[in-house]
Amino acid sequence: MQDSLSATDNRSVGVAIWGAGWVASGHLSAFLAHPHAEVVAIGSRREGPCRALLASHGLDIPVYTNYDRLLDDSRVDAVVICTPNQLHADETIRAARAGKHILIEKPVALNLEELRAAQAAVRAAGVTTVAGFVVRWTPLIESLKQIVAQGDLGEIYLANAAYWSWRSARPQFQKSRATAVSPWLVGGCHAIDAIRYVSGLEVTEVSGFASPAGPAYGYDYDCVQAAAVQWSNGATGTFTTAIVGHTPYQFDLDLLGSKGTARNKKLYLDRLPGDAEFFELPVTGQDSSDVIHHTFGGEIDHFVRCVRTGERSHIDLDDAARTHEIAFAIEQSVREHRSVRLPL
Repeated sequence: MQDSLSATDNRSVGVAIWGAGWVASGHLSAFLAHPHAEVVAIGSRREGPCRALLASHGLDIPVYTNYDRLLDDSRVDAVVICTPNQLHADETIRAARAGKHILIEKPVALNLEELRAAQAAVRAAGVTTVAGFVVRWTPLIESLKQIVAQGDLGEIYLANAAYWSWRSARPQFQKSRATAVSPWLVGGCHAIDAIRYVSGLEVTEVSGFASPAGPAYGYDYDCVQAAAVQWSNGATGTFTTAIVGHTPYQFDLDLLGSKGTARNKKLYLDRLPGDAEFFELPVTGQDSSDVIHHTFGGEIDHFVRCVRTGERSHIDLDDAARTHEIAFAIEQSVREHRSVRLPL
């Protein structure tokens, strides 16, 4: 079992970033800005992207093209997995067995078998994990979480989530069913996770549907999907996701309750008598798919704190597994033309 670093220990958490693509740049910048973290290594299957990423930040640190050698580096306390989706589960298992704490970009696994294997390895190793659902640290999500927790919406009757993110250029691994599986794992799981986090509820049943959009854009799976969902308190709702189609980026959460309604930044509360219209929270939401706009600073601060203190993360691998199970269940429902109950 990896020992937690003491919160009073002046030694920084030694971090290695595995993967040198688009999302790795966001993680790297955030770790470099953290007072209790030190990026001690970077790695990828190809050396060139690592060198380019280091040059863009003026860094001169070891570069690895072999993952096991990176994990063998004694200066590495924690590894950040930023590789293509189909590699995440295996790399999580190997990092856990090496005794490293792990920040895992989503999706953490492509299927239930991979997910359970990764969970078992992490539990056996006793390492700290955080899954990369960075949206949890957006000011809007943090505000909505507090509003629900303090009872301003009352009993939740309806909870919806939507993720629409069309990009003309996506990496090839996101276009193949074998390495992407569904639009839920490409991006829609962010919205599923956000509404779970904000509402404090769990999904108990899903019924999914798919539009045959995808092949025209070079994908070999249906890229526009929707699901009717039942929540653990008896509430209902819908999830939708689209990664093709002519639309700007949309990340929408709706919560209808006995005492109020939240529609993203717009609130309507009965504790504010005489207010006949929605009012808008003066906070920023998840308004872009570009990693430059993601709240990596909050995520990395949380991860480093959990590593140093042994605090269990609210989005550790076991919690993230619940979000992934919903995505897997919707895909199963679409494939088998029936509703699917959760947990799987």
